[in-house]
Amino acid sequence: MRSRYIYIGAVLMLIMAAMGSSMVRRTDRTQRYMQHQKGMPEAERPEADFVTHLPIISIQTSEAIPEETAPEHGMPESYASCEVAIYDSEDQWNTLEDAVRAQAEGLIRIRGNTSRKFDKKSYLLKFGTQEKKKDISVMGMNPSDKWVLHGPFLDRTLLRNYLCYNVAGQIMEYAPQTRYCEMFINGEYQGLYLAVEAVSVEEGRLELSTTGKKNPVTSWLVRWDRDDKSDNKVDNFVYYT
Repeated sequence: MRSRYIYIGAVLMLIMAAMGSSMVRRTDRTQRYMQHQKGMPEAERPEADFVTHLPIISIQTSEAIPEETAPEHGMPESYASCEVAIYDSEDQWNTLEDAVRAQAEGLIRIRGNTSRKFDKKSYLLKFGTQEKKKDISVMGMNPSDKWVLHGPFLDRTLLRNYLCYNVAGQIMEYAPQTRYCEMFINGEYQGLYLAVEAVSVEEGRLELSTTGKKNPVTSWLVRWDRDDKSDNKVDNFVYYT
């Protein structure tokens, strides 16, 4: 009987130790900035044409943003050149007359397939040029050259993606960081957007292991893409169910 208690106690201690190490690892990897917990600015609201407590991203394009759908597999995407300015005064009101927090040239295109027909578009933004990318920190998130600007057109609450990303980030090894922001394109107000980390393999995002002599296991990033973009289709009987 005594040995049984010792055995049960040892098993419980192992389970508690495993849970504790998991919690420590998760805390280290998933520190998230909860934007909804941030209070409103204490300073008096300034007099300006546009005032918000959220960050502002202003994009100026030198040409029309391409409206066509994504090209065939293997062909380069069509982008428009642009200049990006981010106004993000922490704990203060933000206006377009403020000092710019971050500024860089970039490339922009419409993102999505069905959603590109919505009145409110979503965009993919790349900092740098076609020849050389540039990593920029956007609204306190880890620097990168690639960002998603999601326009929540179908979600009347404007909460769904923000909520899901942050809940996932607290219980998973990784989920993209996201921030609410107000967006302008060529001086025209576009509405409330979510700036989101693009899923990519790099430091601070998906940090996949490298295959080597001491690590024979290869990490993979798999994307379920559209039929017309694949050279080799996976025969999956549940696709149409």
